[in-house]
Amino acid sequence: MKKEHDFAAKAWGFYATPSVNGRLKDQGFKTALVRNNAGRVYVMVVELERMADFERYLQAEKNTVIEWLDER
Repeated sequence: MKKEHDFAAKAWGFYATPSVNGRLKDQGFKTALVRNNAGRVYVMVVELERMADFERYLQAEKNTVIEWLDER
């Protein structure tokens, strides 16, 4: 399956991602709200088949998943 990502401009600003519980999930991604050890917060989009790599990254960088946005 081909995977896509949109960054769409609107009059009020931007859509930074496609729907996290729709198209991203349908294309095999999970979307996490992540905090690093400096307190900065990021939206990270993870390929399901690369979850083990993502977990290792989180541990190495001392990052924490605040919430999986596609599970809301």
